[in-house]
Amino acid sequence: MGRIYVVDVSAVQIQPDWKKVVSHDPGAAFGVPPGRIRGCIAKASEGPRGIDPETRLHLDGAREQGLAVGIYHFARAGRGPAREQADHVVGLGLGVGDDAGEMPVWLDCEEQGISDRLGGDSAYVDWILAWCERVEEQGHRAGIYSAQVYLPEWKDGGRVRELARYPLWVAQYSRIGAWAPRPGQGPKSLFPWQSWALWQFSGGGPGLPGNTVPGFGEGSFVDLNLVADEAAWRMLLGTEPVEPNEEHGPIVRPKVHLGRPALDGDE
Repeated sequence: MGRIYVVDVSAVQIQPDWKKVVSHDPGAAFGVPPGRIRGCIAKASEGPRGIDPETRLHLDGAREQGLAVGIYHFARAGRGPAREQADHVVGLGLGVGDDAGEMPVWLDCEEQGISDRLGGDSAYVDWILAWCERVEEQGHRAGIYSAQVYLPEWKDGGRVRELARYPLWVAQYSRIGAWAPRPGQGPKSLFPWQSWALWQFSGGGPGLPGNTVPGFGEGSFVDLNLVADEAAWRMLLGTEPVEPNEEHGPIVRPKVHLGRPALDGDE
């Protein structure tokens, strides 16, 4: 069946041609084993009130072509309680993450310095867990997105190891925008997680290797993500339980910026 890829989209991508998307092999652009795009994660909301205007169109188009779908909420932990932001995204009624065959409702965590702004080492972890738990209370599965550059925000102690209950979607790519996702490669030092489920390996701007995916318009670009393996895919679709992560050592802080800054504007 080959490797499994997922695209993530927001209002930046307007009216994709999903038939072209599903027929594309991202591996060909990188010279790596073949695969297909089998899922789409659409931005749904941001902070306490923001709504992405393209979400429903993205989900409908992707579903029509047989793609598994998920949604994400861009966290603004400094702007209000976690439970209220969880209610905001779930309350949109997008019907994602509550049935087998769909990906989770993801929390996009990209706020540098937020632990200090919230008043303590464990405050951000508590906020993230409160969001995930509230999503679960309403019958949806939750997942966490971030990049290695942001992981030091989740300082050891308190409930930090509980984050590993949720699948990790992690961004890591080079400064030119993309790495060839060769077998055996992928992000390391992901405390408190043992491993990643979804790796965002390509991002940036038009003209970068592998970023252009047919169906997103001439000169357009889209972030590409690689699923770790078939077991991870089944777990993301809710057909296989999340295995508990083992204990880990101390946080390893990256020496270079391996992720991307928050690109989304304020609502």
